[in-house]
Parts: sequence; C-alpha cells; structure tokens
Amino acid sequence: MTHADGESSARWAAAALLLALAATGGCGGEEPDRPLPASVRTEGERTRARFYEKVQAAARSKRAGDFPGARAHLESALEVDPDHEGSLVELAHVLRLMGRRDEALGVLETLRQKHPDLPRSHGLLAELLADDPEAARKDLQRARALYRHALAMEPNIAGPRLGLARVERRLGALDDAEKSYRTVLGTDPQSVPALVGLAATLLDRGRANDAVPLLVQALELGTRAKGRRDVPSEMDTQASFASSALTAPQNRPALDALRRAARDLGSLPKTVPAPIRAAVRAGQSK
Repeated sequence: MTHADGESSARWAAAALLLALAATGGCGGEEPDRPLPASVRTEGERTRARFYEKVQAAARSKRAGDFPGARAHLESALEVDPDHEGSLVELAHVLRLMGRRDEALGVLETLRQKHPDLPRSHGLLAELLADDPEAARKDLQRARALYRHALAMEPNIAGPRLGLARVERRLGALDDAEKSYRTVLGTDPQSVPALVGLAATLLDRGRANDAVPLLVQALELGTRAKGRRDVPSEMDTQASFASSALTAPQNRPALDALRRAARDLGSLPKTVPAPIRAAVRAGQSK
C-alpha cells in the first residue's frame, strides 16, 4: 500500500466511525450529524471514490463473464492509480481469460517493475511464462529464476514452490525438482499436487517402486468421502473409496502416473487397493 493509500484508508476509517456513532445517537442524545455531501469532499476523496467504483464495476463484469467490460473498468481504475497492485493482478487475470497472453505478460512485467519487493509480482510472471506446455527453454529458465527470487523473499509459500518444482522437472533438473516437491510435503504432507509431482519425478528417474505409494496416497486423498459424519477422519481412506470418484478429473494425473508405473514394473504391487488397480486396468484397456 502506498503512503497515499494509507492516509486515504485512515480518513475512510475515521469517517466510518463517525457515521456509526451518528447512527446510534452519538453522545448525549443530540440529533446526529448528517453525512457530508459529495460536493464538500476533498478532491482526493472524490478520486478514491471514483477508483473504487471502477474496481467494483470490474468485479461485477468479471462475475458476469463480461471480460471486455471488466478490462475496460480496470484500465479506467489504473488511470486513477497506476500503481495499484490488486488492479494490475486482476487485469492480468482478465486478459488471460480473454486469451490475450502477451498483453497479460506486459501487465505482469509492469506489476513486477512497480512492486519489486512483493513475492507475487515475480511468482505470477513466472507462472504465466511457464503456463504454455510448449514454452521455450529460455522462458522456463526465466520462470525458474523468478520463482527462486519470490521464494528468497518468502520461503514458506507452497504455490511458487510447486511452480518451481514443475519448471525444474521440465528443464530436466530432476534432483532439484525432487527436493522442491519434498519441501512442500514437509509442511503439507497431504498436498496432492506435490505427491503426484514427486511421483512423476521419481518415475522419470526410474524409481517406479518409490512412486507407487505416493500415487496411492494421492488417490486416497482424492477419493476421500469428505463431510460424511459416519466416516471418522482417521478411517476416511481405503474403506471409504468412492470408485466412481477415481476417474474424476482431479484424479486423472495420479491414475495416468500409476499406469506408467504399472508399465515400468510389469504390474502393480498387491498392496495397491483393488479399486485403484481396477481403475488402472480399465484405463489400460481403452
């Protein structure tokens, strides 16, 4: 937040407090003061009001699926406050939804230049650079550098660490990728993306036996009967598998990796639960 933002926020907070006191009768039961009309607001207050009107209009347009409208409102807001972090992030996201990747990259470059001390200004740019499955090696290398920069400022954020691990694997830096995935699992042992990513990295290294338990764990988490009162959380694993959920979109990466492990090993170990083995066989027969 800029210094001007801080002063403006303080003024708005003070105004809100005065209005609250007025609404409850204030002190001594005197007639409450009326809010000041817009005509007597300071120019700065009027400017901030226009800015937030544009931001709110952009949010409404985005929710309605009107991405060009959201873009226009955000660009108008940024004419008032060109440095506003949240509006720059939202504009980049809207541009991505519109399929305008290069323009989104330009906005994120601006975000990084204006807010170099914010980890996400580097992480979001890295994410977009690596988003293309056919990304050039130089883009992946730059994404890796940006992720590392973000993590140097704030090491304990899982999103950039997972992004870094994926980029490292694509670059063939398998030792680094394995280390990054294990770092995420050190703080969140139930991270399904980290479990599947680590397993895929181990498969790349010819370690299918080590990958299988990780993939089984990922599928147990992905098919857990969430919210069922009759299934205690400590028992909510193999016994509560919903077989149909195994083929849900979020579980397909783990199933695909298990099929690869089955090919590498010749067959899956007997320790793999029967519903999972059946789902793997069904996929292999298609």
